[in-house]
Amino acid sequence: MTRSEFQTAVCEIFVFFRQKPPIDSAIDMIFEKVKFIPSGKPFEEIVGGITNLDSLPRNLANAFKRGWTSWINANQSCVHQQQESQKTQCDYCNNTGFLFSTNTGENPYKYVSRCPRCRNWIGDVNESFPAYTKEELRGKGLIVLK
Repeated sequence: MTRSEFQTAVCEIFVFFRQKPPIDSAIDMIFEKVKFIPSGKPFEEIVGGITNLDSLPRNLANAFKRGWTSWINANQSCVHQQQESQKTQCDYCNNTGFLFSTNTGENPYKYVSRCPRCRNWIGDVNESFPAYTKEELRGKGLIVLK
């Protein structure tokens, strides 16, 4: 969703509950926490769900996050089909979206990192999960698995 879509929705929610909308800086803070929610049907259903509540939520960001979680749970097949259709051909990670490696020490341990060349990992992890090239993994003393 865009910032302007979010601001419009927040203002509509506050008007619905006969409350004064928050100032722009407050809307910015809330938006930063929920900007991952896509535009369209999910966003519209979340806004509709909030306006179906008995009162204005005290924490609007959490209300949007709960709405998103509910939407995901109710639409698992739709979400899975969309994620699968967005996968791209990537020889670097064999289309998995991940690179697997292991250390050579006394206590072997397997490591997983996001593929830096494709976005096939979307839906499995978020962007805070580390992404390394094979060369970077080897530079850390790891053996890249196939």
